[in-house]
Amino acid sequence: MPWCPHGQSRVAFLPFTKVTRTRTRKFAPSFESPVGEHIRYVRQQRKLLQKEAAELMGVDVASVHNWETGKTQPVIAAMAGVIRFLGYYPFPEPQTLSERMLAYRRVNGLSFTAAAGRLGVDEGTWTKWEHGDRTPWPRFAKRLAELFAASS
Repeated sequence: MPWCPHGQSRVAFLPFTKVTRTRTRKFAPSFESPVGEHIRYVRQQRKLLQKEAAELMGVDVASVHNWETGKTQPVIAAMAGVIRFLGYYPFPEPQTLSERMLAYRRVNGLSFTAAAGRLGVDEGTWTKWEHGDRTPWPRFAKRLAELFAASS
């Protein structure tokens, strides 16, 4: 008698039994979820391949794969395409000036230098305001509000 695992002498094969794999239904990600979960959810809702989603976002397929698996997060430069693809801002509504400045950069895909250039201030100044290390003078706070209003 041939050797069988677990002391079994026979293995049953049931060719008439159909085995199907079911997928659990995913719920929409919350604002606390990583951006990659939002991307995967929207991509699956639209029945797109990662390649097709990558083309719509203007990034490569490896980036989409890494975001969806949680290996990396999108860089600011790619966030404008991600937000366009999602159709919504996947982060909590910004409350503070620092959060509004970061949201502005994400929506427009801007570096610190580019955002500071739009306002007409130094990159270091924008960075300190966004990180909450400094508070802008009233005239710059007004210009920031105008900048945010213009991008809405």
